[in-house]
Amino acid sequence: MSANPLTRLGRFWSSKRGWLRIFFDPIVFGPIWLFSLTLFSLLVDTNDVPLGANGQQIMGVIEGSYGVELRRLGAAILATAIASGALLGLGAYLVLSLRAWARPKAIKRLAHGALLVISLHAFAVARAMIEGPQLYASVFYGRGGWPRLVNVLLTDTLRKPGLYTILVVGLYLFVFGIRRTGNPTFRELGDKARELPKTLSERPAAQRSWAMAGRALFVAVIGGVVLVMRGSSPDETVRHADAQEAPTKQGPKKSETPNEAKTDASGEEQPNIVLLAVDSLRWDYLREDTVPKLNAIADRGTRFDRAYVSLPRTFPSWMTLLSSRWPADHGIRDMFPRWEDRQKSIAALPKRLQEVGYHTVVVSDFAGDIFRRVELGFDTVDTPNFNFRELIRQRGLERATPLLPFITTSLGRRVFPVLREFNQAADPFILADDVRRAIARQTEKPLFLTVFFSTAHFPYAAPYPYYQKYTDPDYRGRFKYHKPVGLESGADLSKEDVTQIRSLYRGALTAIDDAAAPLVEEILASKRRTILVIMADHGETLYESRRGEGHGNHLFGDEALHIPLVFVDSKNFSPKRITNIVRDIDLTPTLLDLMHLEPGEGMRGKSLMPLARANPGEVKDDRIAFAETGLWFTEEIDGIVPELRMPYPPIERLTEIDVEHEDELVLRSSAESFTNLAKHRMVRDARFKLLYAPTRTGARLLLFDTVADPGETIDVSAARPDVVERLFGELRKIVLTDPATVESRGLFIPRAKQTVDSGRSIRLGGN
Repeated sequence: MSANPLTRLGRFWSSKRGWLRIFFDPIVFGPIWLFSLTLFSLLVDTNDVPLGANGQQIMGVIEGSYGVELRRLGAAILATAIASGALLGLGAYLVLSLRAWARPKAIKRLAHGALLVISLHAFAVARAMIEGPQLYASVFYGRGGWPRLVNVLLTDTLRKPGLYTILVVGLYLFVFGIRRTGNPTFRELGDKARELPKTLSERPAAQRSWAMAGRALFVAVIGGVVLVMRGSSPDETVRHADAQEAPTKQGPKKSETPNEAKTDASGEEQPNIVLLAVDSLRWDYLREDTVPKLNAIADRGTRFDRAYVSLPRTFPSWMTLLSSRWPADHGIRDMFPRWEDRQKSIAALPKRLQEVGYHTVVVSDFAGDIFRRVELGFDTVDTPNFNFRELIRQRGLERATPLLPFITTSLGRRVFPVLREFNQAADPFILADDVRRAIARQTEKPLFLTVFFSTAHFPYAAPYPYYQKYTDPDYRGRFKYHKPVGLESGADLSKEDVTQIRSLYRGALTAIDDAAAPLVEEILASKRRTILVIMADHGETLYESRRGEGHGNHLFGDEALHIPLVFVDSKNFSPKRITNIVRDIDLTPTLLDLMHLEPGEGMRGKSLMPLARANPGEVKDDRIAFAETGLWFTEEIDGIVPELRMPYPPIERLTEIDVEHEDELVLRSSAESFTNLAKHRMVRDARFKLLYAPTRTGARLLLFDTVADPGETIDVSAARPDVVERLFGELRKIVLTDPATVESRGLFIPRAKQTVDSGRSIRLGGN
């Protein structure tokens, strides 16, 4: 009598030729497991993309114009999932082999291999979540319930020591088990190790063939995935990599001739020049309790305690710092400049130094993507890229949550360079290592090096353990691990929320301090004299006087405008603190002065060396600081009454994709005039600050006594008309240096601009 169906199924299950046995083999199950999870994560609509009111329209543009890019990215992600799953399977296979060697009589179950793969993957995710919970917060912490409980348990209770303890204990129990007679001694394990070759040679031929087939499958999978990923690499990445090697392939540039200058105009050896910049670093946070190491280094140099930037947004600020020109001069007045504005010829500092024999290098993480978008004279640009295609790639990788532990690695960053654009994963220690590699590649030429750390930029996503260094462990609000880039109003935040966000910011700064300070000491120890500048591109508003968070939205308060500016000479430490007002436009003339080079034509700043060399009070210096706002990303700004703003549409309706120029996201030419018209502007001296605010009914002028009222809450313009008149005269002189601006009835009005068609474009947010 034939066996019943259940019996036949049981026999098939236990059969060595059953497909279930193949399916549950770890080297096969690993790729299937990770592929399935990754595919599911890509297909699930999480609805967490901040696309604004025109989200559906923008998604339609993406799917219609970038469908091929999406499919290529999906193929690369899934291929990587297969390769990573194979590695998981190999790890599980090795553990199973170790168990079979240590306990030959242990019960063997088909599910053991699959369970090991799942357990190893869970460990990888848990470890990555502890190191950088910001990448997983929306999937775990943000969902509440048991996912949040798991997230908090890992980061606040287990942490790395607890997680590794669980791993070691779990593997030990699985491999050796618990026996009454005790586990093997080291001597017994040594005897087994010596017998291992003989044991393997005595295996049945079928088992040896299966082992060889598994290894062959593993090698084939890895090879195939590598080919797929190479074929799916972003075109821009290949071009930029080739561009970085161009000097070697194409022969020396003009500045690399054998007769390069070894001394400056005074006959002295040319020093190395290093700009160490921290994004969003406020002047008042360069202090001992937050960045003690960098603060100690700064105390060895000349500190300018009242330095101001003229547009507190990264792209415009760097252009001003490196060119000594106002934003209206160089044309970069927002984060989305058009192609014609980025092509203006400017004798920037890197270009000047390149011409006198320097090798010019910039290294940065996500906020440094601006250096790839404009030509400033850098020989080597080791930064991520930014355009609409990169945004699509970034979003695709962010959704591949099960794969993140494997791709947020050094190898993963090579396969997917866009990972450097992740603002939730800006690890300053990785950047410091990138800088060391860049320095190691240099020749005997003097070096101009710009290092730009982004971790302190919002979302203030510091790596382990810095994200919890200053925060309240009992906090369970929205901002436990970082401040996601969102458009929520500060009025909705509690006191605990604000304290948490400020603590995250401090933790990010301390992480940079620990990563950057050893690097700086190595640089200062160089045989060649080094001039180090510690600085920032802008500061950061952190809900002071209920005026929101960020930079560039308004000019009330000094938090976003006031930056640290410190010069340290490795061969001549001269501690000094200077309290005169200085500006971002003064940086380049100062460095040229130190090099005994003449300032370039059109530079607006003046060297700071007369102040640095003089005794306090010897030099009369009455510089005026100037600033203007950037684009407003929201229709309302915390703490700023609507009557002080000239409103315009949201950002998605102001921008378009310049398809002809690497899919850059740019400001529409039709939007330039009214966004420039709506800019707030300010000038200030050592005591008073005048704020110019254009409105629908005319210009408003507000005056603040920053000594008596540092929070800038009381307008004293009616009481001090003389100061208003004097400072408005200074403001008028600066603004009207731009020939494209005229004054009419107290308003600064842009002239009609003849724009050059930058090519075919795609609009995101309608007309």
